[in-house]
Amino acid sequence: MSSHSASTSASEKLPPTMPLRDTSVAAGLERNYWSNLLSLIVAFALLYCFYAAFFIWWLFALNTWGNKLLWFFFGLFLSTFGGMAGFTAFSMSQQKVGWFNEFQPVENNDSAIVFCGYKWF
Repeated sequence: MSSHSASTSASEKLPPTMPLRDTSVAAGLERNYWSNLLSLIVAFALLYCFYAAFFIWWLFALNTWGNKLLWFFFGLFLSTFGGMAGFTAFSMSQQKVGWFNEFQPVENNDSAIVFCGYKWF
């Protein structure tokens, strides 16, 4: 058996652990529980007010512009993600990766099965 073990023995002392950051708070900078809770409630209330205002505006916009607004956002979706897909395909074709990878021709004899550029059997 080896003289070294996976765990440390009691005779070997490990250095004390060092904290990753200083978590102490200077005097006067600490905030109490109720102050933190009030800040959280105010932040969530503002977020909910923004959500409600956006929803009211969306209903107003749909009532005003109707189907044109929906077609506008559908066209915006197609142009954005169609452009992303097109430029990604162009970049891949320039790098010759993915679908545009140039395979070496596989020698095909009578018993070879070639599929997707690989000889299987």
